Amino acid sequence: MKNGGKKTVVITDISQLGEAVKAISIKIPELKAPDLAGVEGDVDALANAMKAAREGVSNALAIKRQTDGLLAKFAGDKDKLKAAKLQVATSLAGIEQFLTDILGHGHTLVKQAAAIAYIQASLSVDFKNEREAHAALYDLENPRGIMAPVKDGPILIGYKRYSLDPKWKFQPEDVADISVAIDQFATRLQKLVKDQRQLDGAILEKRATISFEDMLAGDNGTCVIDVPPEQIRNDQWLGGGKLLVEANSQNVTPVAAVGSIERVVAEMISRRVKVLRHQIDWAFAPASGKSFEKVRYAVACQLRISDDDAEIWVNKMKSLWHMIDRARKEAEVKIRAAAQKEGMRAEATITPAQFFGLNGANGVPQEGLAFLEFMGVFRTNGQQPIYDLFFTCAYSQESDTVKLVGVPDHLQNTELGEMQGREFPADNNYRDIPEPLGRMLRAIRGKADQTAHIEGDGAQEPAEAPAQA
Repeated sequence: MKNGGKKTVVITDISQLGEAVKAISIKIPELKAPDLAGVEGDVDALANAMKAAREGVSNALAIKRQTDGLLAKFAGDKDKLKAAKLQVATSLAGIEQFLTDILGHGHTLVKQAAAIAYIQASLSVDFKNEREAHAALYDLENPRGIMAPVKDGPILIGYKRYSLDPKWKFQPEDVADISVAIDQFATRLQKLVKDQRQLDGAILEKRATISFEDMLAGDNGTCVIDVPPEQIRNDQWLGGGKLLVEANSQNVTPVAAVGSIERVVAEMISRRVKVLRHQIDWAFAPASGKSFEKVRYAVACQLRISDDDAEIWVNKMKSLWHMIDRARKEAEVKIRAAAQKEGMRAEATITPAQFFGLNGANGVPQEGLAFLEFMGVFRTNGQQPIYDLFFTCAYSQESDTVKLVGVPDHLQNTELGEMQGREFPADNNYRDIPEPLGRMLRAIRGKADQTAHIEGDGAQEPAEAPAQA
């Protein structure tokens, strides 16, 4: 079977594995760094060795995946599974030995070719779920040692940074090839994570007996808390996700979590961390400042644990409090934004279509105050995405200008908030208006224009494409 010009070994039955392994047992000569001046034969030998390394690695990983698929057929029968694993053990060991040898080859270029092929083949798989994708990523870290997690590494996958191990001595063109594979993998992994978290989140929601708002109001029961991520530095974030808690008259106790907070919450659960019910209404975290030592001592005595374990317990209790507090503040912002949205909508004297001169207005805007809203996530250049974008703008026919009149509280500390009260020229499709307002108006007009076309009221010339949603 041909795949991109390379010969690929395909097996359909466990009995074929032995022959397949022989097919990839490539004899790569031990090459010394040659003096390439006029020695064409050595160049060919080295190029052939690099090609053999790439094809061998690609075939080896393909056979391993196919074998895993065949073994999975016996998952329901323990005895057959044990027998099947025994049957393929020697052959799989041969594949592993080949990979170890080729990735540890004595010639740098051959070893590099094998490592690049390993990255590309490992990360290009059509993963069924997030677990499989993360397993492939971890394999590149350990045992292969091709990539390593580094705090300020140049490779970003999800919220984690990596760098290529310097021992491989990859050249810039190698890094470019590797980056393509990693970027494509990161995109697929992001989708797998999102899909899995949506599924897990839906399962958590079914376990809730009360809403988060009910819990804050004093009701007892199980509720799901949407914990927002929080930026603490330029490129550092506290994770977000869904947190399931059990609230009674005395305590709020974590039960499960989905998302970036999952591992942290699992540690809380294992240590039986909880926060006192009345403390969730505090304006500051429990055990803050000078009270920390007093609380740590009390926890050590009550739970009969060491001072070190008590310190960990208290810090995790504070983390739980901060998660709940972040969610409460986010909920308060949403409630405030919803009230402001309705108030701004009620103040409007013209519709968005009239403001933009659509729906049969021959491109002439109507004077008045319009409530403008972008439906979706508005992504700004270099800024955080805006999830609830709305404001009011007034148009003046006499001066042909627009004025940003109203900006909701949650956008006051943004570039848009700084433009409130200012007046700008309305011509040239708002291109003379500074960002981000100019692009926001063009994006909202684009969606309003689409609506006008659907309604069949004679929308005008196509507007700029809407911002990415």
